[in-house]
Amino acid sequence: MAFTHKSSRDTGARELSTRMWEKRTDTYTEILRALRDLDPTRRPSPEGFVEREHADGQPSDGIELLARDLDSEEWQEFTARVDSFASEETRYLFSLWLASLAGWSWLTMKCLIHHGADGEKYTESTAELDQCYAGTWEVSKELTAQVRAELAFKKRSVRRVVVTAPEGFLGAVTDVKFVKGRQKNLEPLSAARLVSVKHGSPSE
Repeated sequence: MAFTHKSSRDTGARELSTRMWEKRTDTYTEILRALRDLDPTRRPSPEGFVEREHADGQPSDGIELLARDLDSEEWQEFTARVDSFASEETRYLFSLWLASLAGWSWLTMKCLIHHGADGEKYTESTAELDQCYAGTWEVSKELTAQVRAELAFKKRSVRRVVVTAPEGFLGAVTDVKFVKGRQKNLEPLSAARLVSVKHGSPSE
């Protein structure tokens, strides 16, 4: 009887482990999809946003900066799955990627503020935006590598991270560099982001 009870318990543990792994796999697939859908290089340039803002037929509530609504119930459920089923390393990189997207949104707005008003500041802002594009891409590559390694049952550590998070950007990251060494602090980041542009003003 004791043997039967132990076998049943082991079977139950294996089934639970299998279900958890399936949920993690599904969540990681969604992460890879989000990296593709929300790639800022697929969004308009500041000039492109200006053209869209003044195009006929645009909705009165402005133009969405990101390709997906990060305040939607669907997105909230997705991020809850990331928190529940992703590894500590993946959760950290996912939060860093979101903070980088937030930085991109703030710098895009900065460019729009100076567009057509101050050429010198606009040039400076576009240079910062280009740097942010590069940093966001590096985070995307690191997150993709982490996800693929875990799905292949390979042990992997996050490379040490150096971030630029200007004061006043509410936690948003405007540049990221991965350097030699292992990232020890894997506490997820939190950042405010802008979601739309309208008449040169941001909306949070």
